[in-house]
Amino acid sequence: MRKARAILPVVLPALAILAVLTVSSQAEKPSSPPGQPKPEPVPSRIEVGGAIRGEGDPKEIPVTFFDSSLLTFEYPLPDSTQGPLFISNPDYPPSLTVSGPGMNMKQLKYYYCVHASHVGQSERLCGDPVGHKNYYYCLLIGGGVVQKKSPTSRVTFAAGSPWRLSSKATMSTVATGTLSAQATYDVTAWSTPASAE
Repeated sequence: MRKARAILPVVLPALAILAVLTVSSQAEKPSSPPGQPKPEPVPSRIEVGGAIRGEGDPKEIPVTFFDSSLLTFEYPLPDSTQGPLFISNPDYPPSLTVSGPGMNMKQLKYYYCVHASHVGQSERLCGDPVGHKNYYYCLLIGGGVVQKKSPTSRVTFAAGSPWRLSSKATMSTVATGTLSAQATYDVTAWSTPASAE
């Protein structure tokens, strides 16, 4: 009993110090926030070819309409360019996307501006969303098919694929048709968005 009493004053302070160190080390351990999935890579550079052509950052990409069916529509407002080269509008970034379910139901969307002030300029994205809003259009092409094992995640829109033009000014479809030539979409570079803090 005497021996136990002699040991206790030594052991108890040692245990107290060990407990403090343990709690302190646990508090300093880094932990990932719960419920935050790893960000998915997104296209940072794309290329479209065939019926429509362009390459660059999908948030601000000039695109030339080559398909004859897309050039039949006349943009009605004064100061409109009839193309064939257009630049992105900032309504729904990124302005050029491909999305949709399955492997053969993809849709390409391109939001662009037809104001003539951009002709001959080096702009890639319209910088006047208020003044030019009535010149904003969206091209939608349907029927895209994902090419399996493509290193660029290629999506092909065959000749005959349906397309639709809609206007921000009228909030309605202004023209429809079918492609007379194939269009392709490729991702040439990817990036991972920063995690939200």
